Amino acid sequence: MEFKVKQYSENNGKTRKYIEYKIQDEDEEKIFNNAEYFEINIDTDTFENIMSGTGGFCANVTTRLIKNKKLKDIVKISLFCIPQEYNDLMFVFIYIDRNNKIQHIMYDDNYFDYEYFKNKFADCIINSGFIYELEDNETYKDLFKEVCFNPSAEFKYTVEGKNIKWGDSFETDNLDILTDNVKKKLSAFCVEKIIFTLYSNPFDFINLEGKFLLNDGSYLSHYQYWEGVKTKEEFFKKMEDEGVTLRNNYVDDSIYTFYVPFSPVVLDKLSFIKNNLVER
Repeated sequence: MEFKVKQYSENNGKTRKYIEYKIQDEDEEKIFNNAEYFEINIDTDTFENIMSGTGGFCANVTTRLIKNKKLKDIVKISLFCIPQEYNDLMFVFIYIDRNNKIQHIMYDDNYFDYEYFKNKFADCIINSGFIYELEDNETYKDLFKEVCFNPSAEFKYTVEGKNIKWGDSFETDNLDILTDNVKKKLSAFCVEKIIFTLYSNPFDFINLEGKFLLNDGSYLSHYQYWEGVKTKEEFFKKMEDEGVTLRNNYVDDSIYTFYVPFSPVVLDKLSFIKNNLVER
């Protein structure tokens, strides 16, 4: 992921900032920012036609929510990003009636929800752009009380009292952050530390990627983790005993990785990487 703070200066001379993100998703580069918005018109045949074959998430945040919350005369739904003080993505679903009054607001921080909804109802979008274009709009003005006009690219999360930044790596020898099931799987190995780095994808945005450093300086591999064996010879013997036929004697010896969200429970047990262990 790449991100940088950029400046928006088209609103009556006011200077506003936002964070632009670039994520490489397979062969596609996704570019978005934390100060976007778009509105869809739900009072149209186009919207009805899309919803006729739609359930799940989209129905939950549109027709079902409107019905369950007993919202009246909703004609527009807006997705409105709210820049935060630190590097967090936050946006809201806004339900607007025929009088341009907001009847309900729902918060979300999952970029995949934002992108999926935008793509699903692309033909229903009637307005889009930067939220800063709406500062004088009567419908949206109260939302700007929550906006940070000068967001930082740093993360609000801290390790050892310092704000973490992209590119940092961390370590811990405290296995209590793991579930009992995972600790049981690891009991056959001499795990020296867990190494964490920052990881991003379009679904989870940013979280922690972990891998297990063993006392011989190697990282735990997939076949070791899933089969509970230490060597490839033991792996092949186990497969033979279980009657498993391996295609071309394939064994997945890539490093086993796992992912956890930012959480004080985890971060409080981490320290910044020492001795460049992450490069082993």
